[in-house]
Amino acid sequence: MAEEIYRLVYEAPSNEDIPAVEMPPSKSVMARLLLIGAAAGVPPVRLTGGAAPLCDDLEVMSEAAQMVFMAMHGGRYVPPSGEIDIRASGTAKRLLAAWFACMPEARVVLRQSDGLARRPLHPLPEMLALLGAGTVEEEDGLIHISGRAPVGTARVEEVAGGVSSQFFTALMLPAFCMPSGLKLRLLPPVVSAPYIDMTARLLAACGIQARFSMNTGELSVSTGRPVPPGPELAEADWSSASYIYEYVALSRRPVLVRGLRGGSLQGDSRCVSLFLPLGVRSTQAGDHILLEPCVPSATSVACDMRSTPDLVPALVVTCAMLGIRVRITGVSHLRVKECDRLKALAANLGMLGIRAAAGDDSLDAEPGILSAPDVPLPVYSDHRMAMAFAVAAVRLPGLAIEDPVSVNKSFPGFWREMALLGLKTCVT
Repeated sequence: MAEEIYRLVYEAPSNEDIPAVEMPPSKSVMARLLLIGAAAGVPPVRLTGGAAPLCDDLEVMSEAAQMVFMAMHGGRYVPPSGEIDIRASGTAKRLLAAWFACMPEARVVLRQSDGLARRPLHPLPEMLALLGAGTVEEEDGLIHISGRAPVGTARVEEVAGGVSSQFFTALMLPAFCMPSGLKLRLLPPVVSAPYIDMTARLLAACGIQARFSMNTGELSVSTGRPVPPGPELAEADWSSASYIYEYVALSRRPVLVRGLRGGSLQGDSRCVSLFLPLGVRSTQAGDHILLEPCVPSATSVACDMRSTPDLVPALVVTCAMLGIRVRITGVSHLRVKECDRLKALAANLGMLGIRAAAGDDSLDAEPGILSAPDVPLPVYSDHRMAMAFAVAAVRLPGLAIEDPVSVNKSFPGFWREMALLGLKTCVT
């Protein structure tokens, strides 16, 4: 069966009412809460609500959390066993490998997509071994986990911080069951530090003493028993909101984003400051945020995106569509996401007439003469590539993209919300 292609046409909404859009739950926040909640005796459906469709990654995490809940709260402890298809979820790969490795006598197999199998699991198995946990072995697309209650001191004085923050979150989440807790000092540069801070704050909100210092790189988690997460901890997803910011910057039309709030645990709330010079003003309106066009002030953009890499596609495409020179640094880890995002961004921008070059740790794009190519843009099975380039159709009518269903990984309602904003799709 041939893969679907969407051809996109933008028609600005004719009414004067400000459209309101819904963001999915924060994938990062909810993935953590599902595991903490399961350990605290909360079935996953109570956290996810059971109504709105979950993104692919959270479907996987919910299934795994149900296995944890049944093992720990069925009257007596029953070691979890079985196979979980984690699809293309890097979050599940790292978090579940460590979690089940810390559950006594667990025997769990994670089945992953071919693309995910190319994303690294190292150094997580080695770190778990140092902490006296169980074993994690990856072979032929399967991850075999044999659980064991950690018996080590759970103290590793210094570790390199330049790997995915998911490795450290993976160790922090089950650390409350480690005999001495967990203490690490992450050596700079620390990648995606706000996500590590998020993990510490969510654990603390659930009764586990945890802290992370972005200044010193020191993190600690104490032993304890988590309490059920409160409903106030769930948040709408700021990463997904970056495509709404992109839309407002390109369309020059206001949008109300429901459920999005300032003071967020999510580092990607940096959208507020990143997009202001690109012509998007953010105003808190009750439990929502109103995005309004304002006068752009930027003639060029230079950003270190080490702490917020998921915002790179929307930010770079927005700058390219506005004719603003952009230089992004601190992003070598974007080469091992769903695709090599630096290479893919440069290639797709080139197809639109933008001069772009990907370095080992950077991306540069210069203004060019924009035009929609005659062929669909590839998205490399990457949800963020699909969404960022789809919104570019606001300025490039008739733009077509491949693999539109890839957005389901993080934002299953993306096309519905875009239709509300006037971005229409035609299947070809």
